[in-house]
Amino acid sequence: FRRVLFRSLYIQTLSALLEDDRREGLDRRWSITPLGGSKHIPALVSLMEYKQKSKIATLLVAAAENFFINKLFQKEQVFTYADFTNSTEVDIEDLFDIDFYLSLVNAVYGEHMRKPITKGHLRGSSSRVNLLIAQYLESTPLTDAIEFNRFKPARYLVENSSALKENISEETFITFENMFKRLNALL
Repeated sequence: FRRVLFRSLYIQTLSALLEDDRREGLDRRWSITPLGGSKHIPALVSLMEYKQKSKIATLLVAAAENFFINKLFQKEQVFTYADFTNSTEVDIEDLFDIDFYLSLVNAVYGEHMRKPITKGHLRGSSSRVNLLIAQYLESTPLTDAIEFNRFKPARYLVENSSALKENISEETFITFENMFKRLNALL
């Protein structure tokens, strides 16, 4: 469950921080349902069919070329995280300024690192920060047999959101706010 929950933690936390500043967050009429991949969408849709007025949208990591997605959703109901950035290969962590996201990772795993991870350590063919971190940690593993888990930085942000808010870039806030506006427009 933690493998998919982290995205909803980021969404809920950034939404709350935006709303605290009287900006647009994710409308409370949306129910966030972590599915664990697009293959589970048909089950969600079948559960929702009894509610004729339900609105459904999906945020995906990759482009929606899936047969079920194309049959179940109108094109304007399907988003990828890349729709809100200038990159084609994006997950939710990539909506954050990279230095801020690395500060979350370093705060959570710092005692298990030889040195904090910096942008300079992240080399590889992927543009997704979580994949670059995983690749870096293959050559520079965390101590005590600890493994990188994407849930932990999300939980750290939730637990420390008030203190960390000033470190979140305006660009990050704009990116999340634009995502929420586009989703909310479907209601």
